[in-house]
Amino acid sequence: MSAVATVGPVVQTETTEDAPQRTYARTMALKRVTIRVPEELLAKAHRAMEEGRAASVSAYFVKLAELEPDWRDAREVVDEMIAAIGGIDPETEAWARSVLDEDQAGENAGPA
Repeated sequence: MSAVATVGPVVQTETTEDAPQRTYARTMALKRVTIRVPEELLAKAHRAMEEGRAASVSAYFVKLAELEPDWRDAREVVDEMIAAIGGIDPETEAWARSVLDEDQAGENAGPA
């Protein structure tokens, strides 16, 4: 099953001292894409819409993507930290990289 993902401006709620519930629109350049997702995930997106937790199927998947860490940035930070202390032993570096779970992050485990 496939779904077309398109979204409009995202409206977020921000709580501040002077304005308890101020909303603002964050616009992004939007592109239309077609994705294939398991039927169960599409059902979750539809439930989120029905329950008012997502404005659309597209908004549901955009929210999921926004919540996913940018693993490339995390790898760069680890590289900088290792360089800053003059390197670490291979076992410790392997542990640090495993914590990032690079193979599961949807990217190649090679250099960023």
